[in-house]
Amino acid sequence: MSVIELQDEVSSKCSSVSTSADGRELKLARIRIQQLELQLALKDKMEQCRIEYEEDVKRLNEQADSVISDHPARKPLLSSLPQSSTSPAKPHCCAMEQGCNKRLDVQSYVNSLPDRAPSTKPTDPVLRIRSEHYRESGSMSELGNLISICMRLPKKELKKFSGNPMDYWGFIRSFMSSVDRYTDDFANRLSYLIQYCDGEALYAIKGCTVLEPESGYNEAISILQRRFGQPYVIVRCYIRSLTEGCILKQDDAKGLTDLAEKMKMCATTLRQLHYESDMNSCRTLGDIARRLPTPMQSKWFEVAATILRHGREPSFTDLTRHWEGILRIRKSSSLPLVPSLGQIDRLQLGSNGRKSRQFKVYTTVTGSAASSN
Repeated sequence: MSVIELQDEVSSKCSSVSTSADGRELKLARIRIQQLELQLALKDKMEQCRIEYEEDVKRLNEQADSVISDHPARKPLLSSLPQSSTSPAKPHCCAMEQGCNKRLDVQSYVNSLPDRAPSTKPTDPVLRIRSEHYRESGSMSELGNLISICMRLPKKELKKFSGNPMDYWGFIRSFMSSVDRYTDDFANRLSYLIQYCDGEALYAIKGCTVLEPESGYNEAISILQRRFGQPYVIVRCYIRSLTEGCILKQDDAKGLTDLAEKMKMCATTLRQLHYESDMNSCRTLGDIARRLPTPMQSKWFEVAATILRHGREPSFTDLTRHWEGILRIRKSSSLPLVPSLGQIDRLQLGSNGRKSRQFKVYTTVTGSAASSN
């Protein structure tokens, strides 16, 4: 009996029975209608599961066929598997159990293939939970080690930028790694940038505070780059630090060492900025050589003349290497950095008070030499 027939029966009985009997039969009719609806829903669900099961079996069979075709020498394991049944009389649980068995058989067949890489993921739930626990513990341990290392590291100190172009790249990289990467608030970035600028640099960007935080910060960075970060400005300042200044004395060990360090820094920076031609110019080399002590100038002119005789022009690298060699000799011995004229005279005299043979003395800055026999 369908739901519509029951509804018609209920309507007919409602007109012929008394009020009390009508209420009981209406209640029973509603219960029967609900039972029929549940049966219909269950039947639809079973039909849907049966269709899904057949699709799964078909897909698994196709996968098994493709695997068998790749390995024809192996005996197919799915030939003995029971075929899917479409009879609705079998319970749904049996159909699902058969589907699970097929999946297990196909999985065991695929795992038995020789060219398949062994699975590293544990199949046992207990092993999987332990593996995940150990992995989480390892991550927590690494995080703890990282925090401990960071706490032991010394605090980073960012030096203020006063507007010296030679300090621009060092300051801007330190600021980006120490401040910019740790805050997304442009107001904080601008505030820190102004805090760590001083002198001419501060005067150049302090007007950016009237702008919106993001626009003000970007404009301040752009101003610093235009004013102090242009390559030609940096190159000019480095060369000026080497060429301008008084003539160094031969006993000024600190001044001569500082000059050598500046020369190495200048060579590295100009090479990075692709301005090697500026430091190799004759004017630059001449201005640097004029700051050296007089005996050192003569020695450098001799080295430069030797280089010219070999068909090559002296370079900034030649001057730097020559000066570094003098410093290494000075550090490895107790000799003075540059011998004085009195020391040269004493070296020329032998034990009998006469001058030693074939000893050259540079008398002028031009490198002229006199030989004594």
